[in-house]
Amino acid sequence: MPGYKWGYAINQWKPLAERIVRREQQERAFKETSVCGFRAVELMSGNGRWEVLGSPAEIELNFGSVHNFLDFLHSCAIDQISGFFLNLAPSPTNRANHDRIVDAAKPYAAFLRDVNASYMAVNAMPQYWREAPVTDE
Repeated sequence: MPGYKWGYAINQWKPLAERIVRREQQERAFKETSVCGFRAVELMSGNGRWEVLGSPAEIELNFGSVHNFLDFLHSCAIDQISGFFLNLAPSPTNRANHDRIVDAAKPYAAFLRDVNASYMAVNAMPQYWREAPVTDE
């Protein structure tokens, strides 16, 4: 699998809303991404009805297997999953959550290994609106 310097983050296609839920919407989004010169995509974490590309379990449920999903991406001229962006709910600012965060990341790490991806990005801070104000502490 070629290594790409750039991947397109699919969160720009609003995968967590109704815009990229159906297979034909996904196909359109990936083909448009490829035509724009991106041959790798970054997936974004999430679970549930509107997040069909948001977790390894959802991908397997909707495509039958990781390899079927890769075949689908290849049919859309996307060669690689560059990585996953994990936006996990437990706040990383609370040390008591660190083990939970690591446990939640494990299925994503296994998935990324299986698809030969390069990285997993995990937000180091929660969304500002959840924990404002941010202090030196």
